[in-house]
Amino acid sequence: MKLKSVNCSFLTPNDIVKLNLANIQTTEQLITHSDLESLSRQTTIPLKQLKTIKKQIIGEYSPFPEPANILLDKYVKNLFIIQTGSSQIDDLLSNGFYSGEISEITGLSSSGKSQLCFQLISNMVIKHKNYSCLYIDSNKNFCHHRIIQLFEQQSSNLKTNQEEKSKILKLIKTVECSNVFDLIDILFQISKNSSKCPQDSIEAPNLLIIDSISPLFSIFKQNSYTEINFYLNYVSSQLKYLCNNHRMAVVVVSNLTKSFNLTNNPIWSNVPSLIVCLKNVYNEINERKVERKFELIKCNRPFRNEMSSNFVFFKIDKSGFI
Repeated sequence: MKLKSVNCSFLTPNDIVKLNLANIQTTEQLITHSDLESLSRQTTIPLKQLKTIKKQIIGEYSPFPEPANILLDKYVKNLFIIQTGSSQIDDLLSNGFYSGEISEITGLSSSGKSQLCFQLISNMVIKHKNYSCLYIDSNKNFCHHRIIQLFEQQSSNLKTNQEEKSKILKLIKTVECSNVFDLIDILFQISKNSSKCPQDSIEAPNLLIIDSISPLFSIFKQNSYTEINFYLNYVSSQLKYLCNNHRMAVVVVSNLTKSFNLTNNPIWSNVPSLIVCLKNVYNEINERKVERKFELIKCNRPFRNEMSSNFVFFKIDKSGFI
């Protein structure tokens, strides 16, 4: 805040001019100044008056202090965890995917990335009533039938209750996205909503899934690193803003391709708190797929045991991940 905007009885217009000449133009600069004595000599403003001004500004504009346990309660209330349905995978991830985090699911085609997204949606909507999901679909991978199948496998009450099915499906919204400019527009509309600007906005969800981000950058040439990194940095900033300010869980799916490898990009490498890679495991004799591998590439959770294994094997059937 500029000093001229401050309502302080001890701060005169003449004092503001003196402080500005001493390169003190904002309240932050004045409050955080390490040596008020030298500032007093430099501006000829009495030291006692500077201390009084500082005290009055802090008292007038600082937020009221709250106990740490109350702040923790407020923070925890907005947190939720989405489990995958596989006890082995959930143990590997310290219970599942967290809200307030950006998570990346990467892997080759047909490795189960979209299936994992469907599983997360199903588990969240069933466990957390009235929680919503926005599925940004770039490959037309979304399948309502698969979501319904997972619902029915996990909750037998939904088999005959069509009204409950339709109610849950209304909580899951899909938006088709063909390029990175569409994605930026969608993220901007979500942030407008969370900034209390309802016009032309998209309701902020509890779970945001981008499946997949890799094709969205195919409009650029393979060696256009400057353009790719510029727009990737913008997308990253928007996702961080939504995570930090709306406490949503963000899941980004990426494909392991030569043309666009998100995991090795220096702009993106520090964005996700969690990166997992899904792989198909084949029989060496007949080259048939026998199972799948869930590998933990990156995990910033401090309470995870680093000595434990960083991968598990799993299968996918009609009930989901097992």
